[in-house]
Amino acid sequence: MMSRTALACLGLGLLAPLQHAWAQDEQCQQVRRRYTQGTPSATAENEMAFCAAREGQVEQAFSFLEKALAKGLHDYRQVADDEDYLPLRPDPRWPALLQRLA
Repeated sequence: MMSRTALACLGLGLLAPLQHAWAQDEQCQQVRRRYTQGTPSATAENEMAFCAAREGQVEQAFSFLEKALAKGLHDYRQVADDEDYLPLRPDPRWPALLQRLA
């Protein structure tokens, strides 16, 4: 049975964004499972950062990004261009973090 939100979105033609949000949520659940199952790499820390950013958890996102940098994250373009990091861009720490990546 569909929720009222899903039904409302269907009626408004908004199902695609809702499906996208569900897919992102599932992706972050998988990222978290992998993260807790091993020794997190720079990539795993970065994935946790974009999930935290996507969920509006700015402090956690920066914390994971700092860990990723410490573990050797060096892909400036990946981080700078990733739309999942949009919530972090207004923060004054964002330009400094990108500068360290460059």
